[in-house]
Amino acid sequence: RAATAVNPMTIKSLKLLPLADYTMNLKTGLNLIGLPVKLVKGQVGTAEEFLDEIEGGSPSLTRYVTATGSQETIARSVQGVYIGADDFTLEAQQGYYVNVSSKTDISLTGRVYSDSLPTVTFAGAGLYYVTAPGVDNDLFYSWDANQILTFVPEVKTVHRFDASLQQIFSYIRVNGSYKGTNFDLGVGEGFIFELSTAGSWDPNGPGVMLASSTGASVSTEPA
Repeated sequence: RAATAVNPMTIKSLKLLPLADYTMNLKTGLNLIGLPVKLVKGQVGTAEEFLDEIEGGSPSLTRYVTATGSQETIARSVQGVYIGADDFTLEAQQGYYVNVSSKTDISLTGRVYSDSLPTVTFAGAGLYYVTAPGVDNDLFYSWDANQILTFVPEVKTVHRFDASLQQIFSYIRVNGSYKGTNFDLGVGEGFIFELSTAGSWDPNGPGVMLASSTGASVSTEPA
């Protein structure tokens, strides 16, 4: 997990958090991940740069494009050549599949969000790969699958990929009841939201979402 912020300075209402180190533990095979922090300059910013951090084998990184219902995969051959899709930027609230041939630890340095997280907008029905980045503990709201289905009515299923078991687990809403085992949306993990129609998710908390729906002014700009 990202290191806890210690004694952040406040200058003109802007909170400056110290850097946080995060170790991403990738299991052999597929891993569904998301960026845990706002990466600083010099850290990985694209799919190819992320794969450069993985030694040996032929790793790959995949993103899902909801608009086309297709996957885009970049793989590195054993000769070090990248094949597949063109390189793309890793986005802050998007989930990605990473495939590695052996257990791999990747160290990332950045800052947790210190103000508010941007609202995630879902353009229509379909699958969306998302993640919950690390935030300042003073503002932290810990989501789980049950809360997503409760407060984001457009989401009908939340999927989590267990890298240790190499298996997908789903939490489903059916006719007002829930099926499956509830799970937390952990920092650094990716999740798949299955939507029945267009909608949005404000990860700052259900209280913020309810205030927004009643017409209150809510800031969703990143720190």
